[in-house]
Amino acid sequence: GRRGLDKVGTVIIACFNQVPEASVLSRMIIGEVQQLSSKFRLTYNMILNLLRVPDFTVEDMIKMSFGEIHSQKEAPEQEIALQRAQALLTDIEDIQCIMGEPDIENYYRLMAEIKLINCNLESSLVVMPKGLGAAVSPGRILHISHKCKYNGYVMVLDQNSRSDSRGSKHINISVLMEQQSAFDSSPYSIISIPFTSVMTITSTKLKVSHGDASNKAVLVGLVAQIKLMNEQKQELPPMNVIKDLKVNDLTFVDGYKKKEGLWLQMNQSKCHNCSKLNQHHSIVDKRVGLHTLVADLKYALSNQSLYLMPHFEQRLDILAQLDYIDKSKLA
Repeated sequence: GRRGLDKVGTVIIACFNQVPEASVLSRMIIGEVQQLSSKFRLTYNMILNLLRVPDFTVEDMIKMSFGEIHSQKEAPEQEIALQRAQALLTDIEDIQCIMGEPDIENYYRLMAEIKLINCNLESSLVVMPKGLGAAVSPGRILHISHKCKYNGYVMVLDQNSRSDSRGSKHINISVLMEQQSAFDSSPYSIISIPFTSVMTITSTKLKVSHGDASNKAVLVGLVAQIKLMNEQKQELPPMNVIKDLKVNDLTFVDGYKKKEGLWLQMNQSKCHNCSKLNQHHSIVDKRVGLHTLVADLKYALSNQSLYLMPHFEQRLDILAQLDYIDKSKLA
């Protein structure tokens, strides 16, 4: 079969008078396929010869090697995906802030930094004997930033931990919040959020009894209180997590204090209590995602993504030091 062209190839076993045993033939036909790996290597002599050729570069040679066959196959689809992503970027509407110059990108950056810190804090919390304990017990009010509600209060119903495919533990919190869908008749929603979505744990705690999570009438009353907190747009005092959890881990303490500083900056932003925060946050989130996608696709299509590029650049430096080439003339 022809590499990259034929899906099926024909194998002829020329055994002549000595036919292999059935077990050997079976292993040949249906046994594990030997893994193929590229043996192509860049030598100094090859680089010097290719640099003298005006119409064929070292990068062209690398692209033709077996090690790049899969990436080169994907290149046409990546080109189409890049054009599509760039078109979507140009279609994103500009943010019109009713309070002057938009600050949403800075607000979004602060929020992303807090979520990154939360990942590190979570790693410490899951190994602590008491974990979050009473800090995130039923009734506790949290200020969250989640995909369904970017800036608002919710109430804790329950918490648990789960392990991902790599064995890392993560904290999930079941929360009660206002209904976000205009098409749902229920005034509340119960969702599960990751610990990374928690911006701050407040000192406020609503009275919740065992079994209230399944009592619709009680939940309606609780969500009315949550809605009032969100409408008043007053910042509830935060809980002293370090003191209440009696945390002695210096890494956790430093991280949590940094998080509190970032949260204070978010509170001071004009975006914090803006009625269009969710809408603007969604626009920025889409724009950032597309910018990241465009950057990744451009890199994948560039020569810098070639697997032998670091070796090539290293050998170029050595050849330049030995005065075989002038790197300033290669650009």
